[in-house]
Order: sequence, then structure tokens, then C-alpha cells
Amino acid sequence: MAVAGSLESLREAEQRARLEVEKARQDAAGIRASIPREIRALEEEKRRHLERKRASAEERVRRSVAEAEAALRERTAAEIRALQDALPALERRAFEILRGSIASGREV
Repeated sequence: MAVAGSLESLREAEQRARLEVEKARQDAAGIRASIPREIRALEEEKRRHLERKRASAEERVRRSVAEAEAALRERTAAEIRALQDALPALERRAFEILRGSIASGREV
């Protein structure tokens, strides 16, 4: 009977081993099946990350352009004011030159 008990124990051990192997195969199949989903998820995450980086870079460029435009407007306005401020003196100087030219009989 001891041989029968040992044989039964071996059969049970073999059955457990077969079940473990089958479970491992199922687990491996599940993992293999999930790989394409994981790849798609990683690709989507990468796409979103790159989109955020692109949007951030675009915003930096927009800000830089806006700042450059504002600075250019300020410089242009300052130059216009300087020219407008200088205009009366330039007009007086031109009038004096013209009057001096007329008085001396020369052409300008």
C-alpha cells in the first residue's frame, strides 16, 4: 500500500505541476496580449508629452515676439517724439538759412 500512496502522491504532484505550468502559460499569454496595449498607451503618453512641449515652445515664441513688438513700438514712438520735438528747431533753422540766402542773394 505504501507504493500506492507514493504513486498517488506523485500523481497529485504531477497534477499540481501541470496546473502551475498551465497557469504560467495563461499568465504569459495575458502578458503578451497586454504588450500592444502598453505600447499604444506609451505612444499616446509620448504624443501628449510632445504636444505639451510644442505648445510650451510656441507660447515662449509668442511671448518673445510680443515683447519684441512692444519694445519696437516703444522705440519707434520715442523716435517719433524726438523728431516731433526737434521739428520746430529744424524749421526755424531752415527758415533762417532760407532768409539768409535770400538776403545774400544766393540760391539754396
